[in-house]
Amino acid sequence: MNTIHLTRTLALIACVALLTGCANKANMVRPDAQSASEALGEVLECTPEMLKDSNGTERFVVEWADGDRATLESEMASGVALVQFTCEGMKVLRGCAIPGEYGYVGISKKTKSLQISDAAEAQANFSSPTLTGSVKAAFAQGRALNLGYVMVGVQKTNTVELSKDQIKRDACKDATHFVYETKVGAFTMATGEKGEAMAAGELLGVGGASASTSSSKNVAATDGDPDACEGASKKDEDPVDGCQAVMRVSILPLAQGKIASVSKDKGPKKIDTRTCPAGMVRQDEICVEKKEAATFLCDEGDASTCKAQCEKGHLGSCGRYAAIVKEELPSIVGFGDAEQEAKALAQKHAPFIEKFEAACVDEWETMACEAAVWLIRYEDGSGVPSDAAEAQRLLTLTTTGCEWGNTNLCIDITNIYGEGFWSDQGIQADARKMVEIAGEGCDTGSPRSCFVLGETLYGSIMGELKSDPKQAAKYFAKACYGGLTEGCFWASIAYGTRDADTCTKLVAENLNKQEMEMYISLSLPDPSKPADLKKYCEATADLYDMEKASGLADKACYVDGGEFADTTCSISVDFDAMRSN
Repeated sequence: MNTIHLTRTLALIACVALLTGCANKANMVRPDAQSASEALGEVLECTPEMLKDSNGTERFVVEWADGDRATLESEMASGVALVQFTCEGMKVLRGCAIPGEYGYVGISKKTKSLQISDAAEAQANFSSPTLTGSVKAAFAQGRALNLGYVMVGVQKTNTVELSKDQIKRDACKDATHFVYETKVGAFTMATGEKGEAMAAGELLGVGGASASTSSSKNVAATDGDPDACEGASKKDEDPVDGCQAVMRVSILPLAQGKIASVSKDKGPKKIDTRTCPAGMVRQDEICVEKKEAATFLCDEGDASTCKAQCEKGHLGSCGRYAAIVKEELPSIVGFGDAEQEAKALAQKHAPFIEKFEAACVDEWETMACEAAVWLIRYEDGSGVPSDAAEAQRLLTLTTTGCEWGNTNLCIDITNIYGEGFWSDQGIQADARKMVEIAGEGCDTGSPRSCFVLGETLYGSIMGELKSDPKQAAKYFAKACYGGLTEGCFWASIAYGTRDADTCTKLVAENLNKQEMEMYISLSLPDPSKPADLKKYCEATADLYDMEKASGLADKACYVDGGEFADTTCSISVDFDAMRSN
């Protein structure tokens, strides 16, 4: 981020209402309480430049009113939510969602407590760079904020780029970012004494602990039911009722002009929103002053610091160090000298394998998953599991990485379960497991996985699965939202027509002869053959949803290149005409 300036707050701050109501002044202010100006001290002066990090940002939104979180949930149910992020805070724009979807991934429950001890930390970690409401009130009284939470799941879109040009409504054009990811569960935030952090159980009121946080004068905000979270599981495909309070939001900036296309052979750009203002580092999920942190998340690409922090056990830094190591490792290894070079590289980085494994499994650092898989495979130079036990070890890493959207590891999953590559090590081909695991990868960041699943379900190339063109079209739509324009083509014609004749005519009028002749796929209809195309159109006719079809086709208009991008964009014009008739 750009350097941000420090100014000293000069004015005293009056009693500010907590989210639960303004507490009695006698209860809040002790005889020895600091003045507001002394308590707030040096705070960050927000400037528009400090909000323009190309990597986006991740912020707690626990200080939001219930209505604001409800608006976010509603927008995310409608598409990809847009926000305006300014010095006044993060504002969800109503009725502005762009076509897209969020997938939910359950995680092993993480229960934590944190203390935000000063105004600068609050500005770096909460959604409003300008302190307001209960947050401002706490620091004005010389208090700290204790946050206890239980996190059970992540809602994430595989859309990593949106163009401002995609925004149609004038009321939505003030949007600056879109919501990429939210973390959900239950939380309680309460005021407390600086340096006296409260345990998560005490804050949440779980485990039979008696907590002073039950007093309204101390509770600043709370949402979700910790008891409901007890029933949450990493196997959950949807948020658990009562344990779905949004506590953290990651946002990415909207792009200008066209966005990059995604191909069937690779994933979208890597996303990491764990940024902090200059002079701060991320420690234990929050941004703190660097001088106060013994272990912290290193900066991306800083090999020496990442290595040192990983050696100290910081798993986030292990993930970032793994990304650096992975750049050194060849993606394809041949025979002879190349195999020996691979073995030498694997042995060079072998001391970090266990740390990469922990970063993968415990913190979902997908580059750590990928690096660990490579190093284990080539430690003996062979590139294949040495036995069944090693195959299971690799499978755990590969599955975790794919479930969190790593395209390369999702390709491995399709080979392991789709082609039976490790059948000699006891892992047999299993179409249903492939769909389950790659399906999560599709939802959380791998459009390529979405498209492969669409092909698989349409062509029924695996005997265990019946051909299901309708389900295939749904995966093509998800591939489209992720920027793979071939997915936009097949999904838009599936959703945009309800009779086969209109469907085939639409394709014939928009695809030119050269495109038809050059298009080759073993598991999709041949668009140059009306009979093949008609079969797909007939099977997907009852998916008809013109609004969704228009959004899918329109997406291709804002993607730079990609299979059938121009054709699909021209189909969106036909859809507009059809909607107006």
